[in-house]
Amino acid sequence: MDQSEGFEFEIYSLNVSFELCCECADSRYKDRSDQAYEMTPLMMEMFWQQFEPSSKGELAIRVNS
Repeated sequence: MDQSEGFEFEIYSLNVSFELCCECADSRYKDRSDQAYEMTPLMMEMFWQQFEPSSKGELAIRVNS
């Protein structure tokens, strides 16, 4: 965790395929309550296109499963 300008924040980077990300999201959405936000497949695709994987130099801590 880092602190800058009085705000605490953490950054997480996932190293998974788009297909696996969609499978996990679909699984979560099946059991979601009415209060939870659901991303449609189109929204997931638009979200995915906005990001690129972090380089090893950008990661302070790397966690492998």
